This record gives sequence, C-alpha cells and structure tokens, in this order.
Amino acid sequence: MDAAGVRDPITALVLSGGGARGAYEAGVVSQLYDQGEEFDIICGTSIGAINGALIAQRPAAATLRTVWSTISTVGVIKEIPAVESGQKLLADLQDVRTDSTLRKVGDVLHAVEDAAGLFPLSQFLTISGGLDPNPIIAFLKTNLNFAQLMLPFVFAATNLTHGSSQVFYKFPEGFPGTTNFLTAENDAVQLTGDCYTEAVRASGAIPIAFPPVAIPALPAAQAGSQYVDGGVANNTPIGQAVHAGAERITVIFMDPETDGPDHYPSGNLAQVAAACYAVMAQTILQADFDLALRTNQAVAATDAAAKDTSANGVKGKRQIGLREIRPQAALPLTILDFDKQDLINRAFALGVEDAKNAPPYRT
Repeated sequence: MDAAGVRDPITALVLSGGGARGAYEAGVVSQLYDQGEEFDIICGTSIGAINGALIAQRPAAATLRTVWSTISTVGVIKEIPAVESGQKLLADLQDVRTDSTLRKVGDVLHAVEDAAGLFPLSQFLTISGGLDPNPIIAFLKTNLNFAQLMLPFVFAATNLTHGSSQVFYKFPEGFPGTTNFLTAENDAVQLTGDCYTEAVRASGAIPIAFPPVAIPALPAAQAGSQYVDGGVANNTPIGQAVHAGAERITVIFMDPETDGPDHYPSGNLAQVAAACYAVMAQTILQADFDLALRTNQAVAATDAAAKDTSANGVKGKRQIGLREIRPQAALPLTILDFDKQDLINRAFALGVEDAKNAPPYRT
C-alpha cells in the first residue's frame, strides 16, 4: 500500500512457449526487474514455465542472465542415435551423387557404416521423440529447486492420456487468491518437491521433438498419465493469472505484430515439429490476448449501461489491465537454436531494449 493506504494492484507475468526464443523473454523480464518492477504472480507454459520457475525462485534478473548467457554450453538439444544416423546417411548419399569418382568409394563406405545405425528398422516404431530428453533433465535438475520457490507460480502441461490441459501451481501459505483459483481451476494439481522438475519438463515437451513425460507423485486422478507441451492445449495461461487474482497482466510475445519472413525454418522431423508448435503457440497467444481485451470492453460497456456485470455474458468478470511486450521484427533464432549462443545473446539484448520502452497497461 502507498502512504494513503491504497493497495497496489496485483500484477502477473505471463510467459508463453518458444524454445530458444525464450532468450528474448528472459531479456525482457530481467530489464523489467532492473527498472524496479515486481510481479506478484508468475504464469508460464513450455519455455515460459522454465523461465517462470527461475523467476519464481528468485533473484530473477541475475538468474536469467546467468542461465541464458551460458545455455549453449549445456547441450540441451541432442538428437537420438537413430535420427543422427539417418541424417548422416542422407549426407553420405548426397556426397555419392556429387563427389568425384575417386571419393565415391569412401562415401559409399561411410554410407554403409551410418546405415548400420538404422537397424533394426523396428526401432522406429518405438520412437516417441527425435530428441534425447536426458540433457534437459540434467539442466532442470541443476537449476530448479522447489524449496526456493518464493512467488505464486502457475503453469500448464497437456495431459495426453486424458486429452486436456493440466494446470500445476505452488502458492505461498496464506496467498489470498488460493480459494478463487481452486474454485475456477478445480482440477489443478498442487506442486510438490517430488513432481516439480518433471512437471516443468512436461510443460516444454514439444510433441515429436521430445517424448511424452510421466510425472511422478500425482493424485490418483492423474496417476499414470503421459504429458506433453502445455502449448498444445493452453499456450498462454492468462485465465489462470486472472483466477489467481491478477489485476494487471504483462504478456510477452515472441513474434512481432506483423510476421517477419521465414523465421520458422524447418529441416528434420524434430525441427518440423518445433516449427509447427511455434506457429501454433504464438497464434493461440494472440487469440487469448485479444479475447481478454474484448472481455474488458464488454465489462466496461455493461457497467456503463447498467452498473451490473450480470448482463451480456460477463457476470462476475472484471476489467484487467493488460500490457503486451513483443519484438519489433522477427527474432534472429529458431525454437531449437539452443546451441547458437551468439543468436541467443542477440535475442536477449533485443528483449532488454524492448523492455526499456514497455507500453502502459490498457483495458
């Protein structure tokens, strides 16, 4: 509260998915904190859940800088052996077509050697993701600590078994928004130390790129379920932020307002899956944000006409201050470019600059 006893609005930060482009998201948030902003509730999906966890654990700005300035050294993107062998074989066959006669013999021998990695062919029937999950598991175990969660934290994963979005949350004891949140999100799962890391990983498990995740220590209703990226069913948990009591919400986009040229390049199976996800994620994000603005307008119109939010389908709703921060042009990296530190640094720096000119909240 201020000197006059007026309570500050409850603020929420909503972070969407976008893989390596989460560097931009991290740059925005680190600069907002450096400028003195604070957030009362952290919500995220996919890479937004990972960034969100780092923010909720605090200190936010310093942690984000440290993680993203060195992430290329971690090697979080690693193809499974069958995918590596397939790519090498294709490269060998291309060399056979283009190399000189003297080099063709060596190319054929390389092709035979790489082809051996594709057998038995029956292994392809059991592949559920083209990328090895072990590097990201190690990364999360190193950087996530349930005991350090200091802020209310909400994120989503997709329950593939039940075909629905699953919300996970951790609120500090006595958090005032708990009752309303649990009423609105009656199947939300409270995080524990046993499921925290795997639940966050599940939120970022892009289908086809990564295999589904089995989360341990869940309630009976979700036990045995397989989870994939939260963006499949709920990329931007704006609604969860509202349910937790947020009155002002900052949403960070990964795309400019007008799409730039060819910023979702695709190649192998994992890259195609990631590119499809990135397009879907930002499209859903924009739709959710626009819906929130239209809801504000409906509430305002109803209040002005009748001073009663029971009409026009907006019963019980309230106006929310909304703010969007987004890049001015297409980001210089794709969703799986975790190994390109120079591009990650550029995206982070762009986020810092855009945060310096963050727009005001609007209703």
